[in-house]
Amino acid sequence: MTHLLPANLLKLFAPRPPLPYAKPLERDPTRSKSNAQSGIGEILHSLKEEQEDRRAKQNGILDEDIESNDLQVKLAEVYQVAIRKAERQKKRQENFKRALEHYKPTEDIEAIGDPFKTLFIARLSVETTESDLRKEFEVYGPIERVRIVRHKDTGKSRGYAFLIFEKERDMKAAYKDAEGLKIHGKRILVDVERGRTVKGWKPRRLGGGLGGKPKVVIPDIAPPRAPRGGGGFRGGPRRSEGGGRFGPPGGGRFGRDRDGPPRFDRDRSHGDRDRYGDRDRDRDRDRPMRQWGGPPRDPPRRSFGGFKREYEGGDDRDSKRYRY
Repeated sequence: MTHLLPANLLKLFAPRPPLPYAKPLERDPTRSKSNAQSGIGEILHSLKEEQEDRRAKQNGILDEDIESNDLQVKLAEVYQVAIRKAERQKKRQENFKRALEHYKPTEDIEAIGDPFKTLFIARLSVETTESDLRKEFEVYGPIERVRIVRHKDTGKSRGYAFLIFEKERDMKAAYKDAEGLKIHGKRILVDVERGRTVKGWKPRRLGGGLGGKPKVVIPDIAPPRAPRGGGGFRGGPRRSEGGGRFGPPGGGRFGRDRDGPPRFDRDRSHGDRDRYGDRDRDRDRDRPMRQWGGPPRDPPRRSFGGFKREYEGGDDRDSKRYRY
């Protein structure tokens, strides 16, 4: 219908120009660390120096003598700062060496049970308790013991725990599936116990570990495309150009959400029990963005290795489904 309109009315239906491309920020502005605010002590010191200079000029003292005295005072302060810094560094090295000598996981009285049935959980909230962990992980199998490591002085949680399952098969199922599970608003990280299973293993505080938190990767967003065709009331992306309603272009129909039904997406090979030491895990999890095309639908439910969530119902355990 629009091609029948005169030229002066066709201008009203002309598409707007595309928005200018803005390069994303390299850092998250919400996590920027500003400089600490200082008090008025420095100002009082400068005012005191000005007052002393004024009195010195009134008493007839030369400016060269004042400058030489100030230089000596500054050199003395720099020397004292260097001495304190060297002492702190030496103390840190001594504490590190002492902690490395006392690190003996095989002799820890708290480390009990089979290490190959023990699951390590990190990045826990300080509000998480043993009952919360037991409630979340009992879906994988019966648990023998739950231990949250706490500070000896304050009793607060240090953010990691150990779970001992009755069967090694249940520990492997939790190890494969519980990665990124949300507990009290924080996504946890799971791993096998490496202190007693991997020879020469050291925690991160002693120079070992698997690394810290993953870096936030901001994808480069391409500039939007101009609408095709000669205007009109038909617009929007084609179904064939995207990857479906819930996935990225060229992908599947449904995206992957950690809060939804879990799945086994890692491959474990048979081998010696030292296989835990050669694990190379990808910490980055990019959630797909929902495309246009209508309201979201519920993803299809599916089972994962015989275990089912409470909202799926039932409990079908088949020994043939446990393949590592």
